Amino acid sequence: MRKTALLCVLCLALFLSACASSSPQAALPASAATPEPSVPVLETQVPLPATPSALPVSAPAKDAGETVPESDIYAPYRELIERVEQGVRDGWTEITPEELGVSDVFKRTENLKPGWVRLDINGDGRDELLFGEIVEDGEASVIYDIFALPGDQLTHPVTGWEFNRWYLLEGGRLVNEVSGTGYDLSRTGYGFFNGSLVPAKITSDRSEYLHLSFESFGAPAP
Repeated sequence: MRKTALLCVLCLALFLSACASSSPQAALPASAATPEPSVPVLETQVPLPATPSALPVSAPAKDAGETVPESDIYAPYRELIERVEQGVRDGWTEITPEELGVSDVFKRTENLKPGWVRLDINGDGRDELLFGEIVEDGEASVIYDIFALPGDQLTHPVTGWEFNRWYLLEGGRLVNEVSGTGYDLSRTGYGFFNGSLVPAKITSDRSEYLHLSFESFGAPAP
């Protein structure tokens, strides 16, 4: 009897074990499911603003992209013309050529008629200011001062006097004639680049010297 009961218990245990192994596993709750990786959204990139073009040094602007009017660019020329004009008119009693940085030949106006002209010597798009002597048509014009504005600062690369004269040739070349004792005369050629003189070859033919249309001091400045 005891053996029969033990056998029944063993059979029941085997039956329950078989049932448990064949039953499906309970579904995992939705919250426990492994999330699928999300696809990143590619955002449109905003292009960086383009770097503004460098402004030419010869024409400084008040703001990027704003061009300074020509009248502002040449303001230093106008101021210098007006001050030399005042000096010539009042006989240099209030100010001297040396104080203005111009040739002292303009103090001797009884021997010459001084004048000025604004001219682009070398074709770089920026005018230079020339002071010289007004002569008859067809005669070579003597230059005593040249001022330039390679940037926003006034420069003074050329100055002369009665025995140290300058003349302009075609192509922006300059001739410096220096006379010494007796009849000695030396000629040196220069080119003009970025407000400065550079050595240049010239001929000794004075017929190539140009005549310039100088304005008398007192004429309206540009």
